[in-house]
Amino acid sequence: MQIADDLGEGAASSVDFKRDIQPVLERRCYECHGARKDKAGLRFDRRATVFGGADSGKPVIVPGKSAESSLLRHITSADPDEMMPPK
Repeated sequence: MQIADDLGEGAASSVDFKRDIQPVLERRCYECHGARKDKAGLRFDRRATVFGGADSGKPVIVPGKSAESSLLRHITSADPDEMMPPK
């Protein structure tokens, strides 16, 4: 998966949000979910919409519970209507 490849080898053992995660979100997500555009009310540059819920009201990321995080579901989906990023 390209997004996982962006993190590099060994990333899971010492992940730092600003160094490892934020740059991936900037490259892959900000075009539709950033300061210029906030599709579905979601901006990855704002903690409140990521952890507090976007238009759906459900958190996109649930710390410590990746199975409940819709972000993981969207980036791993093979369904073209659900997968992110769409291109």
